[in-house]
Amino acid sequence: MNPILFLGVLSATAFLLTACPQTPLPPPPPSSTCTPTATGLSAQAFQVQSLTVTQGLGDFSAPYVPGELLVLPGSLLPQALSSQVEGVRIKGSLPGGFLHVQVPVGQERAKAQELSRRGAQFIQPNYLYRPLLEPNDPKYRPYQKPYFDLVGLADAWQSYTGSAQVVVAVADTGYQSHEDMPQNGSWYLPAGQTLDIANNDSDPWDDTPAATMQRDPFSHGLAVGSVLGAVTNNGKGITQETGGLGGIGGYAGLGNGGGGCAWLGFGVREALG
Repeated sequence: MNPILFLGVLSATAFLLTACPQTPLPPPPPSSTCTPTATGLSAQAFQVQSLTVTQGLGDFSAPYVPGELLVLPGSLLPQALSSQVEGVRIKGSLPGGFLHVQVPVGQERAKAQELSRRGAQFIQPNYLYRPLLEPNDPKYRPYQKPYFDLVGLADAWQSYTGSAQVVVAVADTGYQSHEDMPQNGSWYLPAGQTLDIANNDSDPWDDTPAATMQRDPFSHGLAVGSVLGAVTNNGKGITQETGGLGGIGGYAGLGNGGGGCAWLGFGVREALG
């Protein structure tokens, strides 16, 4: 390189470097900000508390195995149960220190009270647990059960499984026949009412384009209505939300062609009677 040209490039570079402002590095934080401060909490506040066992008697109004108790002896020696309380016989031991005890049938609560007076810490019946109702519909377990469990529907079915006296207004496209729906017309109630608001008649048939296709027809009204009206526990299709194990609740299909708020409101009022 030409010495004169090299000196010129070096001088220009030095000029540019001196012209650019150099931002200084931030100073280190003062040492006072790193000083630990007391929180007022002690290590004991975070210790896990030991579990305490309820003392006394369990609930004898719930279903239980006749003639059996579960006993946490407490200050009462296990070998002293039979000698101090007549009619009590130890059948075996259970995890947690409980004893499985046999007593005369019909005297479960009386024997539990006597064991408590003798020093037993806690006595309860041998409660009965039964499996929840589970329909045999093939699509229930893989497709419906995870969602039903979120709201405890299977638990609710132990107390209520629907009623044929209940009419639910389904404001949707209408109905089509299906093997998993009631075949006696109970899905379209009240009978003879003009519930097809779109067509102004009592025929609930879904005549939308999607439902009338010859290949792969789909009725949205049927899909929604089946959630409420499908026959449950028949080994077909799905399970209705009410379980339907004690009675099939009917429903009213409304608005085959869709409609505005006025149509929907009128249809619901008609379904209510």
